[in-house]
Amino acid sequence: MDKIKKIFKEIEESALDKKGQDIVVLDVRKLSDITDYYFIISASNDRQIKAIKNEIEVRLKQQFGLFPKHSDGTPVSQWIVVDYTDFIVHIFDENLRQYYELERLWGDAKIKKI
Repeated sequence: MDKIKKIFKEIEESALDKKGQDIVVLDVRKLSDITDYYFIISASNDRQIKAIKNEIEVRLKQQFGLFPKHSDGTPVSQWIVVDYTDFIVHIFDENLRQYYELERLWGDAKIKKI
């Protein structure tokens, strides 16, 4: 398994361990100059948003020596985005995710549901 697949598996497991829901990966390599992949994860509340973010950051640091380039948002804002350059992780409150519909915005992207 190549490194990026191992990283993605770790993100998925981190999110699932903290009860993340409706996890999808958008392959935007042919559509975006900003990044190659978007992870989109739903959470039920602000504590869960924070727990998912922290778990992903800790595990990617421990397993792969990866640190986010940038992070924005707070659990109270109901949306956190963590930028690792090659991939960006979005962690949303369920209702806010429905409002922004990133999957529809990137409708031409290949989508993998977890």
